[in-house]
Amino acid sequence: MFCALAENMEFFRDKLNLFVAFAPVVRLDNCTSGLIKMLKDTVKLENMFKKYKVFELTPLKQNNKGFYYFHKLFPEISRLGIQLLSDENPKEINRVSLEAFLAHYPSGTSLKSILHFKQIMNKKSFQHFDYGKEENLKRYE
Repeated sequence: MFCALAENMEFFRDKLNLFVAFAPVVRLDNCTSGLIKMLKDTVKLENMFKKYKVFELTPLKQNNKGFYYFHKLFPEISRLGIQLLSDENPKEINRVSLEAFLAHYPSGTSLKSILHFKQIMNKKSFQHFDYGKEENLKRYE
């Protein structure tokens, strides 16, 4: 979006009065997601995903309200799932917006994004995705 604004400022001048942008995740030292921590410390899950050709985690569906209804029926079990996927302490999540959040949760991500998070956590450095020495030379040189 910023690139479009920078290249076509005249077009957006009368249509936009505020632009707020969030930077990408660059530090994951304090990540509390159980799933991310499991991936960080082992290659077993990574190998399993690749073996069974799972390259998209929780893909977006037409109707993602299943989590919302599940949370309504089984709130304690739902909190355990939230702990695993997002935060160790579900009490930190705003309860007023939790149901709206669950109607769109999880939004989905690629295995490559998860593996990139793993690399950032293990190397404690923000950098391009590491494909290995040979592939990195082809892609980044």
